[in-house]
Order: sequence, then structure tokens, then C-alpha cells
Amino acid sequence: ATIDDQRLALDLKTRRHREQGYEALSAGLSKEKDYLSLSTGIETRSDFNQRNSSFSAAASISRDFLDPTDGGSTRFPPRIDSADKTSANLLLGLSHNFTPRTAAQLSFSYGYSQGYLSDPYKMAYVDSNLLPDARPGGRSSYAASLRLRHYLPALKAALHVDYRRFGDSWDIVSDTLEVGWHQNLPAGWKLIPTLRYYQQGAADFYRNFFVAPRADGRYSSDYRLSSYGALSGRLAVVKQWRDWQLSAAAERYDSSASYALHKTGEASPGLVDFTVVSVSARWQFGGAMAPIAESTALPAVDRSTPKATEVVPIEH
Repeated sequence: ATIDDQRLALDLKTRRHREQGYEALSAGLSKEKDYLSLSTGIETRSDFNQRNSSFSAAASISRDFLDPTDGGSTRFPPRIDSADKTSANLLLGLSHNFTPRTAAQLSFSYGYSQGYLSDPYKMAYVDSNLLPDARPGGRSSYAASLRLRHYLPALKAALHVDYRRFGDSWDIVSDTLEVGWHQNLPAGWKLIPTLRYYQQGAADFYRNFFVAPRADGRYSSDYRLSSYGALSGRLAVVKQWRDWQLSAAAERYDSSASYALHKTGEASPGLVDFTVVSVSARWQFGGAMAPIAESTALPAVDRSTPKATEVVPIEH
């Protein structure tokens, strides 16, 4: 089978700096053939302890609209023809520079989504019948993240270590560990190899097939809600040129139920492995961007949380 899709993404952000921090406003749009997402957010950071520590807070809200391909058609009569959902997220973070070369950040986030949270393209076998994917209409989640940065001047490189713990009201609990090496090269070039491990437990309404109907009417055989683990390696090359940051990257992703540390539920036969090659360009108005690896500076807001509308599989 061949899947052909295009995605248009636009993100805007404005920031007002003050002596001990800043405030920022953001807005975003993401458009696919069958999906439209609109988002907005606010962010603030306050520095203290002679600017060796900072407190950050952020809030965002998004509105998503879904128009599934062939929804409500004679070919797929059970498929919905339109739906929507609303999501809100809050984040609090604390960063500290232990030395000029070592920094850490601890953050906590909470999110809630309400509306259509099922996948219109998925089906589930229930008592020998094929029924549409049916998930709860609400979902709350939490996450705690710890990020460490250490700069090695002799090597002109920085070590990045990130750990994240996630849990939600669907009984999914996951862990993510990522280790990256940000190596400065001459003439504004950088080389960034990264290794990542991810594992999660299954949602309480996930099964490969259901031998009998559930009392709550919730069913999903989506492999992304099963118990599994994943290993990935990524290599990126970045070039800093004036106000532009140009990058190219290749990533290999391998998933398996055997990679999960705490196996819950059934192993899915539908897990995927893939290779991704990407290129990107970033422009910042008002001056050149700070070098990636020449400091241990941490962003005020943890951006490591993937959106559920992005590349599959969904990692929470």
C-alpha cells in the first residue's frame, strides 16, 4: 500500500525581553489533507539568583478539526465524516546553572483533551464483528522531565541527557531517555548524533481482538496504544549562517514489544520500523541565533513532548 500526504505547518512567536527574563506569545497552524490544527500559547521566564536560576511557566490551547477521507461514504459507512477536539496544556519549570559548564532543568506538565480522540481509520474486532475504534472522549495526562547539559571546552562539544516520565487517564505509563552529543565544527558547522530509548505500557481498552463486548463500549486495536519499546538513532548536520540555521538529518527507528521494560497487555503484531530523512531551514528576525553546543543554556519551556497529530507511532 502507498500513503501519500502533505503537511503545511506555520509557527509564529513573538518575545518581549526584560532585565530578568521575558514573556512570549505564540500561534501555530498545521494543515493536512484531512486535518486542521490551530494553536496559541503564552510563556514567561523569570531569572533570579544572579541569573544562575530561572523559573518558567507556559500555557497553550489547541483546536483540531478532522475530516476523514471517505468519511460517511458507501465504501466506509461506519467512518465519521467530521469531528473536532480541544486540548489544553500547562507547564512549570525550574532551571539552574551549577557551573558555567553544567546546567539542569526540572519541569512538570499537565494536559487535558476533550472531544473526538479516536482514530477514524482504525477498526477493532469485537465478538467476531468489525467495529470503529472507540476511545474515551476525555484524556488527562502528566509528565515530569529532567534535562542535563554539560559543556566540554577541550572538545568544543556539549553532552545532552534528557529523561521523561509520562502517565495518563488511559493507564498508559511511559519512559523516554535520550542522549545526544552536540559537536562544534569549523566554519559554523555542527554534528549531532543522538540515541533514544522509549517504552510504554498499554491502554486499558487495548486488545488485538475482543472476545466479548466491553461494558463501557471502549475498543482499540491501534498498535500505538499497545505495550512496546523503541530504539532510535539520529544523525544531524547543522550549519549556522547569519540569521539562518540549516539542517539535514537521518533517523532509524526500531520498535518491538520485547523492548518494553514493564510489559502490560498483549503484544501488537502491527509495530513499525522506519527510516526518516529530513531537511529544515530556520530564520530568526533581529540577529543571529545562539550556537547550539557552545553553551549549556536550556530553553525555558520543554519542547520534547510530541504532538499526537505528528509522525506515527505516537510516543507519549
